[in-house]
Amino acid sequence: MDFLSKTLSKNWPHCLVVVGDLAAAESAIKFFLTDRFGADFVSTSNPDLWQKRYSSFGIEDSRELIARETVRPVKYPVKIFILLIDNITLPAQNALLKVLEEPVADTYFFLAIRQPTIFLPTILSRSQVITLPATIVSKAGREKAEAWLSADVAPRFDLTRKLLKQAEDEGSGCIIDFARDLEMIFWEKANPVANPCDLKAGEALAKSLLQLSQPGHSARMILEYLAEIVPIR
Repeated sequence: MDFLSKTLSKNWPHCLVVVGDLAAAESAIKFFLTDRFGADFVSTSNPDLWQKRYSSFGIEDSRELIARETVRPVKYPVKIFILLIDNITLPAQNALLKVLEEPVADTYFFLAIRQPTIFLPTILSRSQVITLPATIVSKAGREKAEAWLSADVAPRFDLTRKLLKQAEDEGSGCIIDFARDLEMIFWEKANPVANPCDLKAGEALAKSLLQLSQPGHSARMILEYLAEIVPIR
C-alpha cells in the first residue's frame, strides 16, 4: 500500500497518473494521502478532497473539474482531485490538457486508469505516470510473458505454437491467461512518454485480449500479429 510513498519525492507532480486496477489504485492513492496529511484527509467530509468514478469522462465533467479547481483550499494546504476513469472522450481530454498546462497553485490531480492508451500522449507527457506492481500475475505466467516480450519475432512464433499446442490439451483459457499476463507485464516495462509506439502496442494488446474472449476468433492470427507489432521489452 505504501508504493506511492516510496516512489514519489517530497515535491510530487501537479498530475499523477496511476495505472493499474482501479480499486488498487484508489487504495494506493488514499494510503499516500493519509501518510502525508492524516486519516481525516481522505474522509468524505474533507472540503479539499474531490473524488469521483467515471465510466466515461466527458466534456461536462471537464468543465465541472475546471470550476472546482478554481476554489482555493479551505482546511488543508492543498486541494486534491482523485479521478477513477474507465474511459474519456477526446473533447474532454483537450479540456483536461488545458488544466494541466495552466496548473492552479496547491492543486493536485490523481488520475487512476487501467491502461495509458485511454489518454493522449500530450496528457501523459505533462504527468508523472506510475504503474502499480502486477501482484496477480503468477510466477510461471510472469516468466512466460517476459520470455515472449524479450524475444524477437521468430522465437515469439515458436512460443505461440507451443501455447496453441497447450490449448489443445488444456483449453483456450490458457491463451487468454497468457494474453492477460502479457498485457500487464508489458505495461510494467513500457514508457509511453519516451516511446510513443508503446501506446499503439498497448492498444493492440487490449484489443487482442477482447478478441480472444469472443467466439470465432483465430488465436494463431491474433498472437502472430502481436508477435510482429509489440516492441521487444
